[in-house]
Amino acid sequence: MFSSRRITTLGGSKFQDNFSVEFSGDSTENNERMATSDTYASTLAGDWSVSAWIKPEDGRPAALDKIMGSLNSSNQDYFYVGITTAGKLETYFKSNGDAMSETKEGDVVFADGASDWVHCIWTAKAQTASTGFTWYYNGASAGAMASDESGDTSAVNWAAFATDINPFISGLNSNGSLNGSFEGNISELAIYNVQLTANDAATIYNSREAFDHKNWSKAQNVAGWWRFGDGNENGQGTTIYDLSGNGNNGTLTNTDAGDIEGDTP
Repeated sequence: MFSSRRITTLGGSKFQDNFSVEFSGDSTENNERMATSDTYASTLAGDWSVSAWIKPEDGRPAALDKIMGSLNSSNQDYFYVGITTAGKLETYFKSNGDAMSETKEGDVVFADGASDWVHCIWTAKAQTASTGFTWYYNGASAGAMASDESGDTSAVNWAAFATDINPFISGLNSNGSLNGSFEGNISELAIYNVQLTANDAATIYNSREAFDHKNWSKAQNVAGWWRFGDGNENGQGTTIYDLSGNGNNGTLTNTDAGDIEGDTP
């Protein structure tokens, strides 16, 4: 385990990552997750990215581990980012009933068994002539897929993404039920309303030092940012504050007081 990551700000204070939240998946406790307080429909209707530090209990889980996602009751609008049983980063997107023909996967990045902390980014480009999906792992490329291979969702339907279901983090919110729950720790998860680039991925990875998502060139593109213990929660409680400035705080559900831990990248 690495020591707490920190950077020095202009005022001399330290920006640190001292906490994460441990989620037990389906193995020991039921339905541990963080519920967000917005649908992020307007974000998902365009270009988007999810950035997170994660520490999986198994880099090749027995079933797909979903890091963030939602599925509405009509089954018309559906997205998730996750880790496959083969250790790949995976993205799925369905909008206005127009589904990708299959899930889209990056390169193999996880070995079998418990993993150390890694930084992952899943990105999506709204259906255009340019790249559709890209993935990054510890600041480096983990695969890319051109838009002509990115599925069957048309540009018109992509832009029509609409849902009344707020995503879960550490699993999929399937119309109110947890599905595909992640087992492991999560820290510093942010969702962006832009497709992050390779340079952006390296910047956020920051040589494993703590990164302030609201203090760089794409700060205005941060739609949500949850630090999992390092925000106003100060390592305790069930509210995980959204530090994007949008006020969409998260709520830990079925977690224990000890699940906010001092285990960080």
